[in-house]
Amino acid sequence: WMFASSIKMRPDVCRHGVSWFLIFAVLSLLLVDASADEGLPPYVRGKNYRWILKESERENGITYMGAAERLRTALNRLKKGEKIKVVTIGGSITAGQGCVDAPNWPEYLFNYLQDKYGPDKVTGSNGAVAGTLSSYMSVCHNMHVPKDADIVFVEYTVNDFQAPNPTFTNNIRRGFERLLRKLHLYPKRPAVVMVNSYIWYTSQPFEGAYWNNAEREFSEFQSYYHIPAVSVKACCYQKMVANEPGFSVQMPRHRNQHALKGVSFYFDPIHPDGVTGARVTAELAMHLVDKVVAGLTVKPLSPEEEAVPPLKLPQPMIPNNFESVSDKCFISQHFTDTVVGKDGWEWINESKTERPKWGFVSKVPGSVLKIKIDTRATAAPLTAGGTAVAGQAGVSTGEVLVELAYLKSYEHM
Repeated sequence: WMFASSIKMRPDVCRHGVSWFLIFAVLSLLLVDASADEGLPPYVRGKNYRWILKESERENGITYMGAAERLRTALNRLKKGEKIKVVTIGGSITAGQGCVDAPNWPEYLFNYLQDKYGPDKVTGSNGAVAGTLSSYMSVCHNMHVPKDADIVFVEYTVNDFQAPNPTFTNNIRRGFERLLRKLHLYPKRPAVVMVNSYIWYTSQPFEGAYWNNAEREFSEFQSYYHIPAVSVKACCYQKMVANEPGFSVQMPRHRNQHALKGVSFYFDPIHPDGVTGARVTAELAMHLVDKVVAGLTVKPLSPEEEAVPPLKLPQPMIPNNFESVSDKCFISQHFTDTVVGKDGWEWINESKTERPKWGFVSKVPGSVLKIKIDTRATAAPLTAGGTAVAGQAGVSTGEVLVELAYLKSYEHM
């Protein structure tokens, strides 16, 4: 109240206007005090991590576990002192938008694992690309997921839309399933884990609708392929409804970055704040890892589990939605390496933001861009052992699909 009492009311200023100003000022102070009083634990690196979420809340956030064979296998290597590589992919939430003064959720996760097991034992790699759907990653995973990945966390619940039509047999869900299958067939047969995000403000048909993302349909993939999953809304929706400090959805933090720090869950209408929402998301993944490691102490990995590659891939859940044998995506410098002639074309970054948008540009009709790539591949589906199946009904083994993404016309890009 000292702040309010220091303001002198001028006779020529409307009392109603000053009153609202004072109320806003006091409200801002109360928001700051609420965060301090509740004592959200500060983020400090080290072995003694201080959790925001209670253990019961973290448990509620695990929406599918199953036998977790692949995750047990990967973490057993870590438990024995071997090195592992942990990878995250997704859209802008995983890329870190909204984390203006704190880590993004993959950084929190990588830091936690390195602090617990040693920086020489865990390598983290964030391959997320803002503004993309899983269909992009399904084609370009080779650019973002290292081949020696042991665990891959996948976050596309927001970007992949709630319920595209027709149900499942659409390009969005087909691309997502192909991505999951391709990741499972990486050389080390990595564990795949789904991280299901949630957005409050832009939900339909009303703000805060619980069901408004792809998580409901993703759950079918989780149970079909036995993919462990964590969920922000399963953990924290009721805390958002109650506007608990750190989970408040009264307004996103970007409207008052200082006063709402440590109070609001989101930084903007879509992205979780680095201090709160991103850290909470990471804690769900961290807890899942801890739970599986603890389970290995109670029930060690058997020789049979170690000897047999876990979870051989079944037929696609979406009929005939087989993954390709080989994907090669050429972007950025890798794309320029394929160009053997560029008469009238220039390699230009036309972005007006910090996110680059590189591409070949020509404004002269008739200009020729020559590209050379190796198309010696097959589109036949793989068996669980990783070999191609010739003669599969409805699948051609003699054709290779080449896609070229371009802007036909645009203005003021």
